[in-house]
Amino acid sequence: MQDILWRKPIILLSITHVTRRHGWYGIRRTRSVVRLAVIACGGIVKCTILKQRETRVFLEDLADRALAIDPYLTFFWAAGSFMFGAVIGSFLNVVIHRLPAGESLVRPASKCPACGHDIRFYDNVPIVSYFILLGRCRDCGGRISWRYPLVEFLSACLCMALNLKWGITPAFAVWIAFCFAMMAVFWIDLDHMIIPDVISLNGIAVGLIAATAGLIPGMNWKLSMIGTVLGGAILFVPAIIYEQIRGVEGLGGGDIKLLAMIGSFTGIGGVMFVLFVSSLLGSISALAGIAIKGANAKTPIPFGPFLTTAAVIYVFFGPEIIDLLFAVSLRF
Repeated sequence: MQDILWRKPIILLSITHVTRRHGWYGIRRTRSVVRLAVIACGGIVKCTILKQRETRVFLEDLADRALAIDPYLTFFWAAGSFMFGAVIGSFLNVVIHRLPAGESLVRPASKCPACGHDIRFYDNVPIVSYFILLGRCRDCGGRISWRYPLVEFLSACLCMALNLKWGITPAFAVWIAFCFAMMAVFWIDLDHMIIPDVISLNGIAVGLIAATAGLIPGMNWKLSMIGTVLGGAILFVPAIIYEQIRGVEGLGGGDIKLLAMIGSFTGIGGVMFVLFVSSLLGSISALAGIAIKGANAKTPIPFGPFLTTAAVIYVFFGPEIIDLLFAVSLRF
């Protein structure tokens, strides 16, 4: 009976030792929780044969050994998430190519755009196949666009970065879906100047559900709802005013719905951050276009790529940047 009563204090002791020496950050990550479970179970078994003081020394030593493998686990998860992201990037290429044309995302199999021959499974390995084939079709020798490996590589890097930031957590899954949707919109709007409703409207629903379920850190259903409404209204009003004054559409409905989707995931702060950063990026791009290509005020520029870029920046650095700007403003 005495050994049984020791179990809870022993488990708490092992966790306390880890947090005292390594901080609560380690417990927040899933792999660290698994290690702590191993440590605790080891303590339960060992406490039946050791005295309390000896058990304390044993658990502290076991905790140090378990945490010593953290670099290997970090590398394992980073490499795994990189490969997973590359696979998703391969699917994103299909989405970017077929969704605007209204084609099925499942069938038929991928084909060479030049000769129409089905791409073999061993020629469809993300990133690697492009370089093995030297950027050409195996059958006709036609050029393969550099965008395919680029999208796969960016998706892989994005997935790995999200894993390093969030660990294997529900937030990681939510932000993967969000960022991959942003990447698809980026290229589709850049090519066709449209933002498919199937992404933005469904994205709004996913954002509201995720926030309500508590899967997005710092968000709840109220903040998500306010962000959705604000994201749509803050672009809808100036778009109507511009169209009434100039007689032409200055901002498409797709951009309005996209910012509403972003707001459902990020709330008020995210909407304001994304609007400011995207406007800044758009202005820089417009000035560069005027200087380099002789563009003018009537040259159409898709706004979606700037919104999506700013949204991904917010996922990684937004709250920290906002806190920093707020702290600096208090000094003046």
